[in-house]
Amino acid sequence: MMSGQVSLEARTACETMGNRAKKSANFKTLTLGRLLRAAADFVIRAYKSHQTDAALMRLNEYQLRDMGLERTQDGSLREKMW
Repeated sequence: MMSGQVSLEARTACETMGNRAKKSANFKTLTLGRLLRAAADFVIRAYKSHQTDAALMRLNEYQLRDMGLERTQDGSLREKMW
């Protein structure tokens, strides 16, 4: 080594271990945050889908026809075939 140079290897190894610990803690936090956000998104989508289905079921045949839908014999909805 030339005089005035600092060994980067020792410092890098210590910093790497410290950074890994920080990243690991952040990763767990981010993963928990992502999991909670995904769960909330799923619940919201399910609620909206349920509300949409409930609203469509309340419509009469004329209202469905205006939207291009028709009710089948089993009660489900489908696009009206012209």
